[in-house]
Amino acid sequence: MERYGADSGSEEQVAEGEERVSAERLPPELWLRILELATDIVPGAVETETLDPFQPSAPLPMFEDQAALLRSLAIKRSLVRVCRQWRALATPFLYRIVIAKGQQLSLLHRTLIAPDAPDHADRARSLRKYVLRLFYFLNQLDHDYDSTNLAAVILALPNLISFTLRGGVPTRSRTDPHESVLSALKERGPTLRVLDWVDCFAFTRSSSQMRELLSDLAELRILRQGPLPPVTANSTQVSLPKLVVLAFDPFMSSGSFSPAFDNFASLRELQLQETAEFPYKLPAPVAAQITQVTIWFSYDYQAVQDIIRIFPNLRHLVIWYGVWYDLPPNGFSLCNVECLGLGRYGRREVEDDGVLNEFLDCLSVMDPPKLTLLRFLGTNEWPGWQDECPQTWARFQRLAGSSKYRIENSLGEVVH
Repeated sequence: MERYGADSGSEEQVAEGEERVSAERLPPELWLRILELATDIVPGAVETETLDPFQPSAPLPMFEDQAALLRSLAIKRSLVRVCRQWRALATPFLYRIVIAKGQQLSLLHRTLIAPDAPDHADRARSLRKYVLRLFYFLNQLDHDYDSTNLAAVILALPNLISFTLRGGVPTRSRTDPHESVLSALKERGPTLRVLDWVDCFAFTRSSSQMRELLSDLAELRILRQGPLPPVTANSTQVSLPKLVVLAFDPFMSSGSFSPAFDNFASLRELQLQETAEFPYKLPAPVAAQITQVTIWFSYDYQAVQDIIRIFPNLRHLVIWYGVWYDLPPNGFSLCNVECLGLGRYGRREVEDDGVLNEFLDCLSVMDPPKLTLLRFLGTNEWPGWQDECPQTWARFQRLAGSSKYRIENSLGEVVH
């Protein structure tokens, strides 16, 4: 029997209330999925197999990931403060990637290892199991840097797969940073897949120390390495048979490895300066394995062409420039390259019309035989280009529309 008037309104209110209750009683696994989607906003944050930007799981460029991780952390902190239930559900996501800077290291040590209250010890043990990546930013002006705490945190993380260090040498430290941190990383060797420390000189200037450590990290897949002294006759061989990616400091023109002496049997990706000596010393079988190369701070067109020739099976090429007019005026000779990434590092002001037209001149003469995709990497500057240089933008749109290959912006969206 149908009801009318006030009763009908009451039924609607009850129905709305029932919907609210049912929404609040979603099964935990569904809430977990919702929280995971809400917090997983940093591409490839725990990636262990590639830095290739054309792979779906690839992480952000090294100079963008820190800011993105901090934004993600802010979202996670907000979620755990909503209510007790959300705190319990979101905590594993909050601690999946841990970021510490300066004096925060002592707070992290207290949370994970030495809680103030004895009854918090079980919670600390649980939190340690969640951590997959530790990102430590070493502040040059930080007088309270304590390598003992950092080493203790590393040792306490049984599932750590990625360690990132950024920053410089502290002006003063409480303890000698060399042995304790290196020893802790060595202990994490069975689980560690990514070692990202272009600032490794903060821990050691000794090539032998570093090489001995790397020799104990046989499970590494990705190594981003900073400057160290060159290999000598007394150097220990570095054998990383499972290493897929070797990325050198963007500001370093020569590496501390000898391709003919060290073992990189599975190497497929390189990130380096165009003046680096490393590619020229690779044994032919290893060079033939390389399918992706990233070149930092390119100014010399011929050096880029030389690097392309070294790798007969190169398919994905990324080149970073300071300004767009550094592109070669006559385009590229890309041979077997199928995907080309172009990025502009540093400040992101829109170039003037003259520079942009020179840039478009370069693109218009490019006719790579196998290229299927051109993607622009880094911060998206297209909105500013459209507003400030509309005529040049219109020319770019015409070029994109008539191109034989697909042109995408930094978000992977096709440029129309």
